[in-house]
Amino acid sequence: MPKRLFISWSRETEGIAKALGGWLPSALPGLQTWVSSTSIPPGADWNTELRNALADMDAGLVCLGPSAVQSPWVMFEVGAIGHAKPLLPVLLQVQRSDLPEPLRQRQSIPLFDAQDAVAPQAAEALLHGTARILGEAQPRSVADGPLIDALDAFNAARKARLRRLVEVSEDAPVVLRVLRQLAAHSYRPKTLNNVLAEGEDPVKKNRTALIQLYLLQHGLAQLEQFDSIKSGSLSITADGQRVLRLLGASPHLAG
Repeated sequence: MPKRLFISWSRETEGIAKALGGWLPSALPGLQTWVSSTSIPPGADWNTELRNALADMDAGLVCLGPSAVQSPWVMFEVGAIGHAKPLLPVLLQVQRSDLPEPLRQRQSIPLFDAQDAVAPQAAEALLHGTARILGEAQPRSVADGPLIDALDAFNAARKARLRRLVEVSEDAPVVLRVLRQLAAHSYRPKTLNNVLAEGEDPVKKNRTALIQLYLLQHGLAQLEQFDSIKSGSLSITADGQRVLRLLGASPHLAG
């Protein structure tokens, strides 16, 4: 009987999940992959299809980008598979230390290196890891182009989103200063108002608050408490230097 692999994703990693869904069977003949965005028939009940798939799969692979780590749906899928079946976490610009405790205990495969470039032998490691959790023999050697293209697109999209954050602002120096301050306080609990310089006018405070919300949305900060858009306790969990690297060179960041 063919082995079936459930591939879990969040919005930012959907492209990678789709690429894996088509690429993995070329190296593991007979493998059936299930990706919700392409495997649920039109008009079918989404909740029923999802629950049936979770029950029928032999193993799971979870694509963990920064937002997926905080996604309730991804964690639901992880729990539904992982409590009884093999599960392979695939790290996409997150560290093992960023994962919730149950996932942290599982051996994971990072597909990016510390500089956010595609890791050497990422495709080979993923193929062998997938074969192992499925109890399959060694996978075929196949071209890794489709996976590398999806990883490059993922990286480019994250860089573009962060660049737009700066470029659409009328006050880029304030944006850059906040990001640099976040970088200086990586891994340390900070209060939002402590991160901002005192004495800023309300318009600038609103802009910087939106920056904070953007970082939360994309998994670059973890919310502990939140009282309003202008105040709340934030714990910065992602490496702030990574934020600056993702911004890249931009004429809007001069000074």
